[in-house]
Amino acid sequence: MIHGHSALTTEGKFFRRGGERWLIKGVAYGPFEKALDGSNAIRRDLQQIRDWHFNSIRIYETPTSAFLKQCEMLRLDVFVSIPWESNTDFLGTAELQRQTSDRIAATVRSLADQPAVAGYFIGNEIPSTLVRWMGAQRVRNFLEGLIRRLRALDPLRLITYANYPSTEYLLPRNGDFTAFNVYLEEPASFDKYLAHLHHLADDRPLVVSEYGLDSVRNGRERQAEVLRWQTQAIFEGGAAGAFLFGYTDDWFNGDRQMTDWGFGLVASDFWVVASGGLLLDVGCWLLASGMGYPKRQPPRCRWQTEHPKWQPPHPKWTIP
Repeated sequence: MIHGHSALTTEGKFFRRGGERWLIKGVAYGPFEKALDGSNAIRRDLQQIRDWHFNSIRIYETPTSAFLKQCEMLRLDVFVSIPWESNTDFLGTAELQRQTSDRIAATVRSLADQPAVAGYFIGNEIPSTLVRWMGAQRVRNFLEGLIRRLRALDPLRLITYANYPSTEYLLPRNGDFTAFNVYLEEPASFDKYLAHLHHLADDRPLVVSEYGLDSVRNGRERQAEVLRWQTQAIFEGGAAGAFLFGYTDDWFNGDRQMTDWGFGLVASDFWVVASGGLLLDVGCWLLASGMGYPKRQPPRCRWQTEHPKWQPPHPKWTIP
């Protein structure tokens, strides 16, 4: 059980919880240099995220029990991107593959009894040059093997890999849903690629696992404008969920604090920036209102062909 609800499951192109259709309305939190604990600053962030009507967060570090307890109290689903050395030749030897698999499995084992955890990303954007070097088929086989192992350890959680356009061929066939990070800045290109991803996803839910725009190079007003139409395109186009990247400009990557990129809805000092204000005005309205959904049907897939009575959903959006 998760937050008093049943675990998330999949049905064709969508998620279900407790017998009802469920949309993942998420935001990325991190990555950070600091630990994900129960500090006052983190509690403040999580409360703000919930006040903005997100129901899920994506994190990039292994969280503490105190952090997950806060998420449980706020009814925030946590999707954990399991950290490991995916930017190295992890297939170099059989022993290295075993060690990597064991570390990932140990992380899942440590979180299996945490009610707030709803799912796992077993990797994120393995570099395309590295995939070509190791061999795409070998990498996909390794990812699929990880999914099988983790599902045996924790069968109630959703498991997938966060892909990106440069390696869209690297698509595990046994993931619970299809996830892609998409950073396209023009509406026509964004819409076209989302339609393409629906076809790649086939009979599984499609989740945009990251999307957003850098405000340092584009400005806050441009960031706000792009986030508005990106969010509308994703959900009106029939996606089963999305994670906006990200909550804050305060983030850490590649062993350094990032100061030359600004993807956050809030600045590092917690000031709500233009995009955060727009989220209050537009994004929350879209994510939490009773608007009809979706305006456009997702492309037909094999699952729909095999289930001719299935119809696209038009649920009322409520804040769980």
